[in-house]
Amino acid sequence: MVCNVSSSDNVETMKNTVAMVIGITGFLGNAFVIFVFLCNQAIFNTITNLLILNQSTVDLAVSAAFLLGLLQKVFGIQLPQDSEIFSIIVCKLWTSEYLLWSLYVCSSMNLVAISLERFCATCHSIKHLNYFTRRNTKVIMAVVWIFGFIYECHWPWRTEYRYDVTTSRHVCRQSDGSGTAAVAALAGITFFCVEYVVPVAVMSFSYWRIITMLKKRGKQREFFRRAKHSVTKTLLIVSVMFVICWGPAEIEYLLYNLGVEICFGGPMHQLGITLVQLNACLNPFIYSLQYKQFKSILKRTFCPSCLGLEKGSSSEHGPTTNSNTKNVSQPYSHNNV
Repeated sequence: MVCNVSSSDNVETMKNTVAMVIGITGFLGNAFVIFVFLCNQAIFNTITNLLILNQSTVDLAVSAAFLLGLLQKVFGIQLPQDSEIFSIIVCKLWTSEYLLWSLYVCSSMNLVAISLERFCATCHSIKHLNYFTRRNTKVIMAVVWIFGFIYECHWPWRTEYRYDVTTSRHVCRQSDGSGTAAVAALAGITFFCVEYVVPVAVMSFSYWRIITMLKKRGKQREFFRRAKHSVTKTLLIVSVMFVICWGPAEIEYLLYNLGVEICFGGPMHQLGITLVQLNACLNPFIYSLQYKQFKSILKRTFCPSCLGLEKGSSSEHGPTTNSNTKNVSQPYSHNNV
């Protein structure tokens, strides 16, 4: 149900400002991560880094689509209706939010891919070397994009571009559909499980197994103790933020399909979309700024003196530090976050 919700100008301005800040931060943050990765391809030449780069690319597209939609809403931009074919395409692909939600699904699926890659690298290192080749990883990256756009294709199908007699103009609206309540409920439960329950379960299981494996090996090498601490933080951040950011929107859509009247123009709906966008905004900080190698490149690029201090301190440890560095660059190098 689409409804009109009246709110004061100050409240509306505040909501738009917060959304704009989140969108801009997500766009600039992910663009910066992509820039750093592409400028240092020889250094970030691992399987995990390819997936992180794909994550930032998806989230950059998410932030761009989110910002364009917000600007269109704030400034009341009306798309031209000179061509009916163009209007239908815009209605079904853009106004329906098909593009935005397809990218959101791509983002969450890539998070799942990252967790599975790390699980295989830690718990099944031989299989990881055989199956997670660069070619196969690129296929996975492509599948993430394709899946998101195919999975959300029900939005264009349910959106209609038709002439409204009351307003004497063409409008773009979602159809109520002709399916029964049981079909709608089944669809809602399916969407909820695929988009929310399954990703949370897969990520939780993957990082739990990683922590368990690193705990067993931690007695053998100091590196594993540090890696366990890093992965534990990643697990907590990713799981909690994904649950918080995706929960309201997914629960709202589940309730809608179960027959509960939902105001898609109301504050709760806007909050849900903003939180999902916040997840895309936070991803570069979670997956990149917590990455020691990435932070080292940042220091080398923007603060050489900081890196000089690190070199000076590391030289005091002599060969031991170099030995640890070599160990990290071996089979478990792509498990460091």
